[in-house]
Amino acid sequence: MAFAFLPISGSRQGRVRLYAEQEGGGHLRHCHPSRIGQPCCACGEAAALVHVAGDLKRWPAMQNFLGREDTEGRSRASEQWWGGDFRQQKLKKQSEEKMFLMAKDQGLELLVPVGSSWCRTLRTEAGARYRASGLGQLRGEELEVQTTAREFRVLISSSNRSLEISMEAQHVVLLELGAGGAGGAVLQHACFERRWISLRLGFGSQPQLELCGDKMALPAMLGGFSLQIASEQEAPWAICVT
Repeated sequence: MAFAFLPISGSRQGRVRLYAEQEGGGHLRHCHPSRIGQPCCACGEAAALVHVAGDLKRWPAMQNFLGREDTEGRSRASEQWWGGDFRQQKLKKQSEEKMFLMAKDQGLELLVPVGSSWCRTLRTEAGARYRASGLGQLRGEELEVQTTAREFRVLISSSNRSLEISMEAQHVVLLELGAGGAGGAVLQHACFERRWISLRLGFGSQPQLELCGDKMALPAMLGGFSLQIASEQEAPWAICVT
């Protein structure tokens, strides 16, 4: 039918008429073994045409309706017209990002892939008790912890040491547990004008902590490590590991 609407000179109505005459004047009978009743349609029999958009063909219910076992349904030209696999990957990426932002804002318990990272969203109850991040043993080189809490603690434990990062009024205190409990490093910050506070932890060749553009060196952590979080008030969290 697209032939009738080609952007060429001449009468569009004439092309529609020509197309109808050619289709109606043929003697081809359309047959299919899955057709209800007779396998071939009869001359003059009423018929219906259903257009299914390219994206809808990927919906499980629509795939069942179209009959995926039929080889005739496997070739979907509209997928190529609308970008093919590249567009599908782009839509998938956008969906994951939107899912992450929604889960992060609501404090839902969810594990979401975001680009090259895995992100865990969760919520802490008011009080000083630690809760596990739900990510198990981590081995990534970069970790980002986000929360709306204004006073919170992050505990990182590996085979050789445990580090506690405490977010307080105007500063962050880094304390190595089991090392005397005193003399922790202090980093001043001015993050309270932001709704979400982002704490970045790098565990590469030069381990460091970054908060609102300010940086602090971290002691080296050997092997994998676990992460626990706590806050003084109920708050949503997002933890992404790369």
